[in-house]
Amino acid sequence: MPKIRKQLYRKAREMAAVSVEMASEEAVAGSSGNSHQIEYASSIPTTLDVSDSTDDSPYVVNDMLESSDDDFFFNDPSVNEPARSSKVASNIFSWKTELREWALKHKITISALSDLLHVMKRGDIADLPLDGRTLLKTPKQITTKVVAPGHYYHFGLLYCVERLLFNYKFSCNLESVEICVNIDGLPISKSTTSQFYPILCTLFQNRNHVEVIGIYHGNGKPDNANLFLKEFVDDAVSLTSDGVSYNGHVYNFKIKAFIFDVPAKAFCTYTNGHTGYKSCSKCNIHGVYRNNRVCFPPEHNTKLRTHEEFIAKSDSPHHLGTSVLELIPNIDMIRDIPLDYMHLVCLGVMRKLLFLWCGAAKPPSKLSSRDTKKLSCMLVRNSNNTPIEFARKPRSLDEVRRWKATEYRQFLLYTGPVLSKSILNADMYLNFITLHVAITILSSKKYSEMYLGYAQSLLEYFVESFISLYGKQHVSHNIHNLLHLASDVEKFGPVDNFSSFPFENQLYGIKSLLRNSYKPLEQIINRITEQTRHAPGAPLSHTSIIACKEHQDGPLLPGSRSPQYQQLVCENYSIKLSTGNSCCGLKDGAVIAVENIATTNDSHLVIIGRKYNDLKDLYEAPCPSSTFKIYLCSNLSELQMWSINEISLKYFVVNTSGNQVAVIPILHSEINH
Repeated sequence: MPKIRKQLYRKAREMAAVSVEMASEEAVAGSSGNSHQIEYASSIPTTLDVSDSTDDSPYVVNDMLESSDDDFFFNDPSVNEPARSSKVASNIFSWKTELREWALKHKITISALSDLLHVMKRGDIADLPLDGRTLLKTPKQITTKVVAPGHYYHFGLLYCVERLLFNYKFSCNLESVEICVNIDGLPISKSTTSQFYPILCTLFQNRNHVEVIGIYHGNGKPDNANLFLKEFVDDAVSLTSDGVSYNGHVYNFKIKAFIFDVPAKAFCTYTNGHTGYKSCSKCNIHGVYRNNRVCFPPEHNTKLRTHEEFIAKSDSPHHLGTSVLELIPNIDMIRDIPLDYMHLVCLGVMRKLLFLWCGAAKPPSKLSSRDTKKLSCMLVRNSNNTPIEFARKPRSLDEVRRWKATEYRQFLLYTGPVLSKSILNADMYLNFITLHVAITILSSKKYSEMYLGYAQSLLEYFVESFISLYGKQHVSHNIHNLLHLASDVEKFGPVDNFSSFPFENQLYGIKSLLRNSYKPLEQIINRITEQTRHAPGAPLSHTSIIACKEHQDGPLLPGSRSPQYQQLVCENYSIKLSTGNSCCGLKDGAVIAVENIATTNDSHLVIIGRKYNDLKDLYEAPCPSSTFKIYLCSNLSELQMWSINEISLKYFVVNTSGNQVAVIPILHSEINH
């Protein structure tokens, strides 16, 4: 027996201490349930050995494993539908289920899991296999298709749609199934050309859950996009024609949107990339070459593209070939491929603005090193004010080239409008605030329905004033495409409905499944199969407000009493008694700094805090900031008390240089109001 990690010993001892009698009550729950039956590729098949545990596994495992074949999902004839975790189906304690979920949650390697199983076997724990692959039901072999210069594996569109419905708590209310599809490259490391190209999908109505339709791996992207997409397109054509049968209902099926960044869009649709003169996917503008780059200053005679003209290849310089995506019924190759907000606005326009301010532009549009340092210091000082809903805190502009898309978005919508006001000159600030207001409108369901035309006018003004400030040579593909963003919002709703953010999170998750560089495709297929085989169904959610984390230290007012709480958990946000999380807005428009959460004498929850008496506009142009409930606040009142039912939203608080604070509504916190 090789040396086993200390934490595995501890885990084994803890589990072995539990009564063996308790373990014997296992109702074979660990081996029950339905799952996905792999569809074997028919074109240029290659059978791969997927036993990827070559790193440090001390066990030689061949086809004769310690469990019967029915422990392996691909031999189970009943594996046609997604299966809930056996713990969901039964409350009986199951060693297999507990170990399985623990291993998947913490990404335990097969060799480490096998070591643990051997230790537990020595502790007389019954009904456990000796190998981790048996416990996780890892497939023995997988059939892939050669797609030069690599291989492609297809999980199946129907299976993914079934899993999406299975993980959506309101699937029974759907009239039709509409999905968004994303394709993007994922480099495995910076030192090699090895990369993945997954095809991902999510329900348009529920973008919190992403499934992998298929995945390619090779040293470079696929040579032939049509060969790469063929199995997906075949599935899409079939489902669009026949519909989706699920839980006794037959749903109409449609691909609502293809969400690509510009290189992936050009690759999959066989059109020009962003450096091409005819690269705009929405209109027939012809770029010009200035200062060693292709740019797109506005033209008055441009014409919007149509699906019919795309199919006919009327604008031949725009096309490089014919895409198999055109074979999918009811797909509009122009309107059903929206501009991706994440790459266009966050990683495109906002990133470009910051680069121009920090050195790429010429004075006076370029900030001095003193102003750059001052803005950086203000960003860092406000890092502790970041609400828990945000994954990243503001960083210095010294690291701006390493910022993530969420950081650019945070600067554009929240911190930038406040902190840059004392740094930028009047024209630059107005240009920036125009973009901020336009994207604020397009990010909100309520505001986009009210002010969509106004947002379009603001984006047109932004592009015109951008040229005056920074020059025509900086009107890139992304700057030009801002002019088409409002039309996509008109069709799909707020920009987050068709952004790459959930897919980018999934890409990171895929990459994190790799344990070493050996057989990366097989590793990913195994890990995804293990996860989907044992994944639970749609999580339970709440629509009411829940109080948690009792304490006894807060201020109380007459009519209030303990229990007191540190946190209110709402469906889309949380109010906490901590810096950055304690400011909320009420239905009457008041802005409150919360100091305690308590209970009334008749057992109703209340917040105790201070109201800001003075609310001023942060900016007056292009429109008053109060239009969007954005204020400069000061002059706190005495302690008051309000029912939690009066809360309408949560605020992002940004400290200013004076005795005021700026408050900006967290956009998604207003969803239910």
